[in-house]
Amino acid sequence: MAINRFYKLRQHLHFVNTEEKPNNDNRLWKIRPLYDTLRVRFQSLPLETDLCIDEQMIPFKSSLNIKQYIKNKHTKWGIKLLALCGRSGLCYDFIIYQGVTTELLPDHADVLGLSGVLVTTLAQRITQPNFRLFFDNYFSNYNVLQYLRNKRIYASCTARIDRFQNPPFSSERILKSQGRGSCEEVISDDGIIMVKWYDNKSVIMASNYKGIGRISNCKRWDKSQKEYKQVPRPEVITDYNSCMGGVDKLDFLITLYRTFIRSRKWTLRMFTHALDMACSNSWLEYKAKAELLKIPKKDILDLLGFRAYVAKCLIKAEKPQQKKKGRPLVNLPTDPATPSPPSTPTPSSLRRVAEVRPLREMQESWVQRPDQGQMYKVQPSLMFKQRK
Repeated sequence: MAINRFYKLRQHLHFVNTEEKPNNDNRLWKIRPLYDTLRVRFQSLPLETDLCIDEQMIPFKSSLNIKQYIKNKHTKWGIKLLALCGRSGLCYDFIIYQGVTTELLPDHADVLGLSGVLVTTLAQRITQPNFRLFFDNYFSNYNVLQYLRNKRIYASCTARIDRFQNPPFSSERILKSQGRGSCEEVISDDGIIMVKWYDNKSVIMASNYKGIGRISNCKRWDKSQKEYKQVPRPEVITDYNSCMGGVDKLDFLITLYRTFIRSRKWTLRMFTHALDMACSNSWLEYKAKAELLKIPKKDILDLLGFRAYVAKCLIKAEKPQQKKKGRPLVNLPTDPATPSPPSTPTPSSLRRVAEVRPLREMQESWVQRPDQGQMYKVQPSLMFKQRK
């Protein structure tokens, strides 16, 4: 395809009728059908036991009223998505953040707050008990943990102490004097547990099912003694570290082979991100099923090979069959009562078969004599014995 042809097609790429704007507050109505289809497919996947909620960014720096800036993200400017992922990186649901007009559950918005309603909207995907959900301090507050506890969903999160009515923890100076690995636990009347653990600085965790629990050791570098030391760590922090990286893993896979498109149209950026997100999710699903079938690792496609295979299949899709060269063969109707006419040679059988000759390098060979060190020509009749 010529480049001008490609740009012409890209210029007229639309997902809805842009001349008929809907009468609602949906700012993403131009791309909404594509993401609705993608979301329905993600919601049909069976859930993992350990789930996490985190932010995801679609890179975009041009003018857009829902563009966000997140300082701690690798991609700081762009369109924000809130994704529900498993430990493996599979995405099961997502929400496109568009400010006040974000499509959320209308119930409990005044009690849980905007960040809490984001969690409950994604958590409605969890319809059975005994699932574990992890999220960071942007979404956490006391009422969210209590709401998830009533839904029989186990939840753990990092906490901002001012959102939990200032629990009676010791000061950071006291914990520092006790040494690295010191921790405290506080339990409310409703069963919400808060843990404060001191490492290089204090870390506060909140959970509705687990506190300090079983202590495990983690390796930390000691600057004063210049060696690694074993530091005790509560169980709630160990579980959080092992289960919270699902969205980051999906971001990593998308970033590896992101479809780069140079355009100021936000619809094109969201279109390419949807393709990359679907390919990464499909590869994770393919890899999980391949491991379930005990296929050798050497026979499992990596992400790049999987994307190339998908592209190859899309190129071949709806491709017209090539017509065979030459005159078409006439197939006469056969009747068992009438004898068949004598067979006549078809044009294909009368066609002369092209003679296959070896290359010039194979017809003439040059051999070096070991006694004189000279090169001389050897004819094929001298190299091979003729068959009788």
